[in-house]
Amino acid sequence: MGSARDVADQKLKQFTPTGKPRCKYPDVPGQGGWHNHQCYSGGKYKSKDGKVYCKTHLPENVKARRDAKQAKWNKEWDASSAHWSRERAMTNFCEGLSNEQMRDLPSAKVLADAWLEAGGVYPFKGDSDGDE
Repeated sequence: MGSARDVADQKLKQFTPTGKPRCKYPDVPGQGGWHNHQCYSGGKYKSKDGKVYCKTHLPENVKARRDAKQAKWNKEWDASSAHWSRERAMTNFCEGLSNEQMRDLPSAKVLADAWLEAGGVYPFKGDSDGDE
């Protein structure tokens, strides 16, 4: 049999001080981030696996929050990726042009966008002066 301390510790893991069953979420970060502990909240919600959780740690809610954060991050990543691919295309498109030539172009951005839509391929592939 265990000592009185072991029995008290086991009881604390299962119930809150008011006698409610505790949330079964085991990985709440402790102070300073060094040690995790079981959630102290009372468990009011049963999950599909039959365990009792608080509203914050209910697996369905955790998954919904994680999916929302991932969707937001994916949206931001796609926007950033599109921006930087356009910047790379502008660099590639304008490679070899002098500042004077750039000023003479009607609109380098419009031309670069058209170039991107065409697949980013030079119209005179393999021909350095553009004459065929």
